[in-house]
Amino acid sequence: MSEEAAIMMENNLSQVWNERDPGARLKAIEKIYDSAANLYHVGDHVTGLDAINNSVTSTKK
Repeated sequence: MSEEAAIMMENNLSQVWNERDPGARLKAIEKIYDSAANLYHVGDHVTGLDAINNSVTSTKK
């Protein structure tokens, strides 16, 4: 794995998946993800930055 990919994965974990505040998380998502990104996890598939943020938020409850 390239160093750039490793950094992106670390940022995704720390700034997206570990962030409890949806507003702060969305800012990180906007920096890390493409606007047309897809997220697949635990039986869920969403497209777009807001949808990704909402999907991650729903796993925090």
